Amino acid sequence: AVKQNGEALNCASNRCRENRDLLLQAIHVNWEVFGYSGEFRRDKELAEEAVKQNRRAYRFASGNLRADRDFALLAIRSPRCDHETDSQVLRFAPDSLKADRDLVLAAVARDGLAP
Repeated sequence: AVKQNGEALNCASNRCRENRDLLLQAIHVNWEVFGYSGEFRRDKELAEEAVKQNRRAYRFASGNLRADRDFALLAIRSPRCDHETDSQVLRFAPDSLKADRDLVLAAVARDGLAP
């Protein structure tokens, strides 16, 4: 069920929701599942899989991952929703990354706007 509808994981038992491989499959189908992945928000591979699908997943990653410059850059370069008007990455990035000139320029070059 998870391979066809990632959100099916929400209805699964706790044991299934704590299965990393099952969670990875669900995220592969629907990045939004990452938003309710609990402790797995610290898992770089799962976070990267979600962010590669849509940069909005960046906001759900753990603080340590959001502070990782390479992870933020991956998110900036990832697809966004049609209705986004600014960089979701800079909005949820720590101040240390907001002060990173090259990172901000990458976001502006990608989106034209920055918060």
